Amino acid sequence: MSDKKQIYVVTSGCYSDYRIDGVFDDLKLAEEFREKYSEKYYNEKNEIEVYNLNPTDKNDSEVEYFYVEMYKSGDVRKCEKQSSYIYNSLSLECFTTDHKVIVFQIQADDEQHAIKICNERRARIIANNKWPECQ
Repeated sequence: MSDKKQIYVVTSGCYSDYRIDGVFDDLKLAEEFREKYSEKYYNEKNEIEVYNLNPTDKNDSEVEYFYVEMYKSGDVRKCEKQSSYIYNSLSLECFTTDHKVIVFQIQADDEQHAIKICNERRARIIANNKWPECQ
């Protein structure tokens, strides 16, 4: 078991609609809060983000940036690690290049994590019938 103290932040929405709904020092409390309030008040499933408290090593707080191009099917055309966000606007979640792929610019732990995040966002865009409107 790690001796690093972690906090659990219950969030909802994204970008301009992103909000912190609660901060907990116990995962079980965060999960209970999320289950009780997420769909009741927000009509969406809240996320639980995990952060290391008082990081002592640079690796504890390092974030990597990725540029991901994904087909509607979920297949990845390109996934590249970037030194920073390509665009200055953090409000740009995604856009389509040719209505065949969707482009995401995200923060993730590694390439596999980046693809997982993009797949979840792609699924949400399709479920909300927003493909390819997210330009």
